Amino acid sequence: LAFGRIAKNRFSIGLIFFAYYLIFKDTRALLFLALFFLLNSSSFYLTQGNVIRQGFASSLLLLGICARTPFFTNLFKLMAFFSHKGAVIAFLSPLTKVTNKYRLLILALALLLGYFAIFVKVLNLLPLPGFVATKLEFYSSFERASSNSLIKLVLLLLFNLVFLKFRSRDAVYEKAYSFFFAFSITALLLFRFDGMFSRLILYTDVFIPIIAVGCIAQFHVQKNRIWAATAFI
Repeated sequence: LAFGRIAKNRFSIGLIFFAYYLIFKDTRALLFLALFFLLNSSSFYLTQGNVIRQGFASSLLLLGICARTPFFTNLFKLMAFFSHKGAVIAFLSPLTKVTNKYRLLILALALLLGYFAIFVKVLNLLPLPGFVATKLEFYSSFERASSNSLIKLVLLLLFNLVFLKFRSRDAVYEKAYSFFFAFSITALLLFRFDGMFSRLILYTDVFIPIIAVGCIAQFHVQKNRIWAATAFI
């Protein structure tokens, strides 16, 4: 069993590096910068060391970003879902293709509904399937490390605001952003379910290095790129 976990872990890491190579194969400097961001993220080691199923699902979603056709993108999403159920949120990514004005409105609404537990109260009124209700009850029993969760919340909002303003509009970056935004909104709505919120935050973290590099690439003056890279670090 331990050997199987190690093998799956190494395979997952290999897929992540392969996905990054495919995304940045034409811009080697950006590849190294993206890998630097990735390897300096505690989330990378957490998903690949403690929540291996989610780490494997994340690597499959990254391959979905590289896919050139919707069929293969959805295939990788489906494979990710069978590895970890939380990856189902990736199927909502096509619904996030709206203008920045509406994205900002959706972001604010999700924050309001999640922070004041309005969304949770609505969920409790719905006739949910038994396994869903059980899962919600299980995660709602988690004790919240309030300061840590609030820091995650603030950082998530900060990255969303920065990406709304500066992200690259190239196809690959936009696909990564659509995944990131879908997981961000779901995380905000489920903020009061600390277990779910923390897991969904890990999904958003997977896409941040890619989108961040896209933001930095928008600056054509070398000095501005250095300042932008320093800010993200």
